[in-house]
Amino acid sequence: MNDSGGGRTRALRLAAELAVIVGGVFLGLAADSWREGRAELRLEAVYLRALQADVAASIVGLDEAIDREGC
Repeated sequence: MNDSGGGRTRALRLAAELAVIVGGVFLGLAADSWREGRAELRLEAVYLRALQADVAASIVGLDEAIDREGC
């Protein structure tokens, strides 16, 4: 029985399987990075709203201080 092509076929199957595994790992890492990016954007929006409220409160406080001083 001639098995000269069998070793090559097995090597190609192993290479294809390795490529699928590596591709799956990279896809998983990309999905995790995308998910983390979206979570960071949500957190950024929360921080910006809190900063906006803080600035508005500071402006009100400054306006009241100016009114008390009569400037």
